[in-house]
Amino acid sequence: MTSIDCTKVSRTLTLRSIVVSSIEFLRDRSELLFYELESIAKVQIELIQRENILVRGGIAIGALVKSWGLVYGDALVKAYELEEKATHPRVLIHPELVVLLRDLSSEGNHDIEINQLVARDHGLSYVDYLRYRTRLTDWNEQAEFFRLHKQLVEQGLAGFSSHPRIRAKYRWLKGYHNSRVPKIPQPDFEDLKIV
Repeated sequence: MTSIDCTKVSRTLTLRSIVVSSIEFLRDRSELLFYELESIAKVQIELIQRENILVRGGIAIGALVKSWGLVYGDALVKAYELEEKATHPRVLIHPELVVLLRDLSSEGNHDIEINQLVARDHGLSYVDYLRYRTRLTDWNEQAEFFRLHKQLVEQGLAGFSSHPRIRAKYRWLKGYHNSRVPKIPQPDFEDLKIV
């Protein structure tokens, strides 16, 4: 197991903000919203696989204005506030957007997408990249990803043992990881739990 140099861990990565400003547009094209959520899950997965980078953020709906090189509006404020609440590495989904997703799910055939993309924890909804990952590839590739994820979490728990705030993030990730491993019906996956 590789040790983590805590002085070199702080990296900042800015990803595109996803803000949808027309609820009416989405009601007619709900697949676009599900595509955006899938894109967020894929970005989370890719960053873990390629760079061992965990993502924290927020996604919201509402007004957005771009003027004089500035972007502002209700949706941006909501997304920012969600990112502040997301103390653990996850992308939170604003409650108004969750309601819209449920409405769209009941109008169309999107129940599977909702259940595989959105999870809840302590009253907060977030993009469930681990559950989404389980539907993308064969069992061997999934086991490989979950081993990588397990290693990332174990390294964080060991490397940040004297940093309680950071260690708490990895404890949350441990619970999240372990809650998703049993959902994979293969005996090879038993060693993927974090003890």
